[in-house]
Amino acid sequence: MQNNLSLSIDIGGTSAKYAYVTADGRLTGKNSFSTSGLKNLDEFYQRLLPVIDEGFACGAVNAGLSCPGFIHSDGLCMGGVENLPYLKGVDIPGFLRQRNPSLKVSIMNDGTAAALGEYWLGSGRGSRVLLCITLGTGIGRPYPGSHFQSGEIGYSDYSSSEEYLEIDYSTLGILKRASALTGSQLDGFAFIQRIRDNDPCCLQLLEDWTAKLGRVLKRIYPSWDEPGYAALLERLGVPPDQKLSEMSKGTRTKLSIVTALSHGSRLLVLDEPTSGLDPVVRDDILDLLWEFVQDEQNAVLISSHITSDLEKVADYIVFLNQGRVVFEKPKDELRYRWGMLRCGAERFRTLDQADLVAWRQQDYEYEALVYDREAAHKKYPDALIDPATIDEIMLMHIRGEKP
Repeated sequence: MQNNLSLSIDIGGTSAKYAYVTADGRLTGKNSFSTSGLKNLDEFYQRLLPVIDEGFACGAVNAGLSCPGFIHSDGLCMGGVENLPYLKGVDIPGFLRQRNPSLKVSIMNDGTAAALGEYWLGSGRGSRVLLCITLGTGIGRPYPGSHFQSGEIGYSDYSSSEEYLEIDYSTLGILKRASALTGSQLDGFAFIQRIRDNDPCCLQLLEDWTAKLGRVLKRIYPSWDEPGYAALLERLGVPPDQKLSEMSKGTRTKLSIVTALSHGSRLLVLDEPTSGLDPVVRDDILDLLWEFVQDEQNAVLISSHITSDLEKVADYIVFLNQGRVVFEKPKDELRYRWGMLRCGAERFRTLDQADLVAWRQQDYEYEALVYDREAAHKKYPDALIDPATIDEIMLMHIRGEKP
C-alpha cells in the first residue's frame, strides 16, 4: 500500500480509463473498463465500484473523476452526456462518499480536466493563461466498439444551457441536423464524406458551425472588432471565405497579423513575422505594424533576423548572440551616430583605440566601427567614414577585433 495515492478516472462514452497518481504526479496502474452498451446506472456502478474499492484498498485517499457534459457546482451531471444518458442528474461523488466516507471525491467536465492537466503537467505548464480546445474521437468509428455518435467537435461552451451545448457543439447535434436535412441516417464518416462530395446541406451545416466558433473569439476577446477585422482583410486582400489550408504562407501571415490587430491589443509579440515572405507582402505587414505603433500606447516586440525590417519599424534594438545581450540601443543612435571608418594599414596604426568599437582587416584596407561618426570625421579628415548599417554593426560586434 502506498501513501498519498489519488485515483483518477476519466469516464467516456466507450470506456472509462483510470490510473493511480502519486504525490509527485506519476501515473501508475493504468487500466480501463468498457462503458459501451451499458443500459442503466446500476450497470455503470457495477463497473465503477470495484475500481473504487480496489483503489481504496491500495491506499487511495481521494478520487478525481472527469465526465463529459456540463457538471453542476454540487457535482450533478446536468447535461451534454449523450452517450451516458443514465448519468444525467446523478450525484456520483455523493454516492461514492456514502460508500466510503473517508474518501475525498471530486468531479469535473472532461474538457476542463484535460485543460487543467495540460496546465499543471503538460505543454501549458508554467503558462499564466491557457486555452485548451478538446476534440472527441467519435466523429466516426475509429476504434472497434466505439459509439458512432460519441465525442464532441471543437470548443464547448459549458457555461451555456444544455440545449445550446447539445444542438450547437456536440457531434450528436450536428449529425441529427444533417440526418434531418438529408433524409438519411448519417454517422460521422458519412457526414465527412458528404462534405468531401460538396453536398450543399452538409457544407452549410459545417459553415454554420464554424461561424458559431466566432463566438469563442468574442468571448475570449471582449473587445473584438468585427468591422475592423473585415476591413483589414479587404485591405490586405485576404479572402474571408478561403480555407486556411489553401492559403499561401504570406496570406496566412497576413491573417495572423489582422487577427492580432482586431481585438484591441496594446502589445504584439511577433516571432519572425516576415520570414520567407516576398517583398510586397513584407511591406504590407510592416506598414500595418508601423501604423499600429503610431499610437504611443501601442508597442510591438519583434524577434527577427531581417534587419531591414527593424530599420523600418523599430525604435529600439536589442542584439542577442548565443543567448547573451551584446548591445541594446535606440535605432536612431545606431543609424545616425555610429559609422564605419575605412583606411589603409599605415593610417590605421595611428588611430586612437578609444574611438573604436571593433575593427577587422580586409584585403587592402582596415574597417573600424566608431561610436561617433561626426567626431571621427573631424579627428580623421583623410579617412573615409560612412554611416554604419545595422548589419555592419552586428557583424562587427561578433567578428571584429576588440581594441
